[in-house]
Amino acid sequence: MVTSEYPEFVSFTKKWHSAPYPLITATRPELSESGKNVVVTGGGTGIGQGIAIAFAQPGAKSVTVIGRRLEPLKTTAAKITHKSSGKAEARYKVADLQDRQAVDKALANVVASVGKVDILVSSAGVLPKKRSCCRRRPTCHSESL
Repeated sequence: MVTSEYPEFVSFTKKWHSAPYPLITATRPELSESGKNVVVTGGGTGIGQGIAIAFAQPGAKSVTVIGRRLEPLKTTAAKITHKSSGKAEARYKVADLQDRQAVDKALANVVASVGKVDILVSSAGVLPKKRSCCRRRPTCHSESL
């Protein structure tokens, strides 16, 4: 038997789920994204890309991904189109979320093109240079969101 220096993990969750189940499925009308306009920041790769695709599959009207790099955004838009069988309008806008004017311009363009944004997912973030948290500026945490 292997012993660990760490205490045993105690879970307060009685049952773990790895996939949607009836109470949280997008097929429930009150949880449906059907007909909604969705914007995902940081949607070019990783979790943001997965979130964007997940919103497109059950019938979002449009899914726009915003990020810094054009090629990953184009790739995500193509995946959104494919995974939604062309039902969701896939859009992308290049903007660095640390540049307020660029973000305002991107969002204004989205609203002008598709109308009101119903769902905004903030999935973009940066990791500051590794250093002691005692030496960080007070705004460091909020800048990374």
